[in-house]
Amino acid sequence: MAQHSNYLYRMTTIFAITTLSGVVTPAVLRDSIIPTLGGLASDPIPNIRFNVAKAFEVIIPNGEERRRVGRSMW
Repeated sequence: MAQHSNYLYRMTTIFAITTLSGVVTPAVLRDSIIPTLGGLASDPIPNIRFNVAKAFEVIIPNGEERRRVGRSMW
């Protein structure tokens, strides 16, 4: 859905990723979620790019918290 031609599907992907980021494994974050958001960061729709930035705002603290408890994300 991240490459769908309708921007609303891409928005839904971002919202789902943001919601799931707190409960998935660090490997899923590293291998699936971050690359997907990275691709959407260059989307032609400004609202998509803005929401990618907001998603990273949520995801980065999740990764830092996991590192603090000893589950390295990288």
